[in-house]
Amino acid sequence: MNSKFQHWWNKLPIDDEIERRMAVLIQSLVLGIISILLFAIIFNQLSPDLTTEQKVNGFVSNTIAVLIFSFLLALIRWGYYKTSVVILLLIFIIVTSLSILSTADLRQSSFLLVLYTLSVVVAGLGLGRGALGIVFVISSGIVIGAAIINSNQNPDVRVINISIAGNFVLLNGIVSLFVYQFSGALKFALLSAKKELNDRKETEDALREAETLFRTLVEQTSIVVYRDKPDGGASSLYVSPQIENLLGYTPEEWLSEPFFWQTLVHPDDLPALLADIESYVAEDRKSFSEYRLRTKDGRWRWVRDEIVIVYDEEGKQKYVHGVFIDITERKKAEAELIEFRKLMDESNDAIFVIDPETSKYLDFNQTACELFDYTREELLQRSVIDLATHINTLDEWHERIKLLKEKGSLVFESIYQRKNGSTFPVEVSARLRTYEGRAVAVAILRDVTTRKMAETAFRESEERFRKIFDASPIAICITTLGKGILLDANKAYWQVTGSTPEQALWKNAEELGAWKDLKERDEFVKELKQKKSLSFSNDYLIRADKTFKVITSFYELIQISNQECVLSMFYDQTQEIEFQSERERLIRELEAKNAESETLRESLASLVETFKFEEIVEKILDQIKRVIPYDTASVWQVEGNVQKLIAGRNLPDLQANNADEFTADDSNSAMAIIRGEVPYILNNNVQSELADFQVEPHTYVNSWLAIPLKTRGKIIGIIALDGKQKNQFNERHAELAVLFANQVAIALENSQLFNELQTELSIRENLIKELGDKNAELERFTYTVSHDLKSPLVTINGYIGYLETDFKNNNLERFQHDSKRIREAVIKMHRLLGELLELSRIGRIANPSEMIPFAEIIQSALEIEHGNLIKHNVEMMIQPNLPTVFGDRQRLIEVAQNLINNAAKFMQNQTKPQIEIGTSGEENGFTIFYVKDNGIGIPTKLQDRIFGLFDKLDSQTEGTGIGLAIVKRIVEVHGGKIWVQSEAGKGSTFFFTLPKSKSQINP
Repeated sequence: MNSKFQHWWNKLPIDDEIERRMAVLIQSLVLGIISILLFAIIFNQLSPDLTTEQKVNGFVSNTIAVLIFSFLLALIRWGYYKTSVVILLLIFIIVTSLSILSTADLRQSSFLLVLYTLSVVVAGLGLGRGALGIVFVISSGIVIGAAIINSNQNPDVRVINISIAGNFVLLNGIVSLFVYQFSGALKFALLSAKKELNDRKETEDALREAETLFRTLVEQTSIVVYRDKPDGGASSLYVSPQIENLLGYTPEEWLSEPFFWQTLVHPDDLPALLADIESYVAEDRKSFSEYRLRTKDGRWRWVRDEIVIVYDEEGKQKYVHGVFIDITERKKAEAELIEFRKLMDESNDAIFVIDPETSKYLDFNQTACELFDYTREELLQRSVIDLATHINTLDEWHERIKLLKEKGSLVFESIYQRKNGSTFPVEVSARLRTYEGRAVAVAILRDVTTRKMAETAFRESEERFRKIFDASPIAICITTLGKGILLDANKAYWQVTGSTPEQALWKNAEELGAWKDLKERDEFVKELKQKKSLSFSNDYLIRADKTFKVITSFYELIQISNQECVLSMFYDQTQEIEFQSERERLIRELEAKNAESETLRESLASLVETFKFEEIVEKILDQIKRVIPYDTASVWQVEGNVQKLIAGRNLPDLQANNADEFTADDSNSAMAIIRGEVPYILNNNVQSELADFQVEPHTYVNSWLAIPLKTRGKIIGIIALDGKQKNQFNERHAELAVLFANQVAIALENSQLFNELQTELSIRENLIKELGDKNAELERFTYTVSHDLKSPLVTINGYIGYLETDFKNNNLERFQHDSKRIREAVIKMHRLLGELLELSRIGRIANPSEMIPFAEIIQSALEIEHGNLIKHNVEMMIQPNLPTVFGDRQRLIEVAQNLINNAAKFMQNQTKPQIEIGTSGEENGFTIFYVKDNGIGIPTKLQDRIFGLFDKLDSQTEGTGIGLAIVKRIVEVHGGKIWVQSEAGKGSTFFFTLPKSKSQINP
């Protein structure tokens, strides 16, 4: 009890040790004064010699004094001990001074002089030597002054007062000198003790830290420390406990035999290792070796053995000190790197690693040397500027690197030069990567000479086929098998049938009237499906004028865009032999084209993935299981704030609990990994510490180890290992797991490289498909042009015959009417030729592109269409703050003009015609614009035709039907697209996209 009180009594909120000890002394003094006052109160109340009034006055005055000194004691306990000392000194001096000055005889208040002496002691101990001197001077001066002042009244008292004052000053001086020396000695002793304690504590802390550091280095790190005798065989003296983590053997098993470790060394490594040991012991040098050790379960692990020789005081070899460092993963990575290098060299494409600053080639595969006919040493002296024709200066190279940083990757075609000066076309796929700790550009070059030749041959074949198709004297048409919709036909077909493309194209068999009875056609279709090919030597053809023509017909069942169609050919029997030859030739060309397309398709289909992510994950989980004792494992993909399960091992049914995909937030225990704040998370007390594991289906997990999955410096997911027992994982497991996660990242990099190669093949297939689509579009264009130009000529030819008849009959009125029809036909042909010429120029002849506020384009178009808008009384509504686009100003004005004209043209009887122009968001970085009207609208079934050549939905309206085709062509040349949303009677809205910058058109 006394010990606790003493601890509490000495515990004051004062940091300085010396001041705290002085404060304890002052605190004891104040407590003593309080005790004396309490005793005085009790004595005063019990004294029989005092009156009641004296007892009350004494009680009040003493109680006030107790409260004052109690307050001083509280100040000291709160840490304000110097403030309390000052107040205490003031009380002593003031009370004593008032008493002395108020009495004539110092003998009556001589006992109060003790308070002056006590003030000197308190000042010296509490405030220091300076305060001691001040109090001594003040108290001595007051006593001497009181003795002189009070002695003037009585000569007898004067001698006594002066004697008392002299004795007081002498005694007070002696006490002051003692306190002065005592306080200095006390402070010196306290400072010395404090310094000694600090020095001892620092020494003990340093020793403790050194011991902890040594123990941590020896027993807690993953490195194995050992000590051997300096003999030729290196017999073991000591090995750290980490040997069990490395090989599975305990230190006791390792030391059970002096040369036990030699039995664990791989037989192929042991002779060289023993020779090294003998050499470094004899030559007295530091050494290291790398070799394999067998684990207790029979596996081999690579270690780096670093050793030094330790000497005793006499300079003799005392022992060999060494460490084992596990380098198994490094050896494995080196092997995988060598294997990957072999894989690069086996690639059919040239792969380059390029310095982004100088364009110098830093590394490349063997294919690159073979492709350019350089040796490796020669190619290392070359740069992109030396070999590529599209890069001539460093400034151009830096611009290309800047574009590559903005886009992330580039795929383009160029011409490269070999060592002998010859050039060849290549397809380049480039992106930025980190290589050996620095940023580099990686480019994959593919020789596309063969592909270019194939594309040229394919294009020429398409052109020959179209020319033959149109120039053939045999009537040829293509219809759908189901409803017999006429899709295409050549010139001879229109001559034989007497119809025109406008009258017949896109009409079905019933509308064309090509069959007397549609049941006959049903039988025909059924037979054609069975036989694939039909011919009739004495067939007939129903012409547009309902007359019959005897023909020989041939029908072939073909596939066009996955749709069954009928290729029909008709000719006179007199031309049967010629037609048969032509037919066979056409079929052979069609078969050759199909064979080419099939060959391309099979070539692309034969390219398969070299690595698959699922296989990588399965292999990694198998490997982790061998070294980390997990019960269940999962691999999660992280995209933004969404965490999704992509693979697992022995997991409960997370999908049934909707736990296989969720939004990651701060309640997710893995967020620290996802943000990249920690290298891993290891928790062996999951149910008590991680709230998100305390709900189904995760309640079985008690230990959890999570590692980030990184690729290309970005965290794309995590690998989570679960344990059903507490303390199932340790830091070593975490380190191993991180290593495995790094291997996953390396494997993913390899996988992505091969996936990129597959992506390039897919791009190639898309280019071939796009080429086919362009050829088909060219076929339709040529066919349409030929027939629409033919129509005015037929009109002119027919009315010329009428003119001859009118002239013979002297029918002037009829002659003028027929002449007018001829002029109208000529004007129509002139307009058609002009607009076709305009359409053909789009994409070939272009004005310089620039950044243009779209509001300026609309304003220019409105000025052109002003008269037309006034004529139709159209109200225009333009959305404010239209964005800026990049393109050909004149062409884009044509787009706006055609769309506004088209909208105004089809208002019909609308009482309040309106046209609205504005934007509707973005698509793939392009701005979406729209032109909306409240006109007659377009039926759904006709909306696919409106962008075709000469497709006029209303033949009575103005124009040639080529305006929307021109609009579509201009938009597509700018990299955009156009479409329509409409409903009959409810107006139409034409949407189209345009680029916002030059890079979107020309990356």
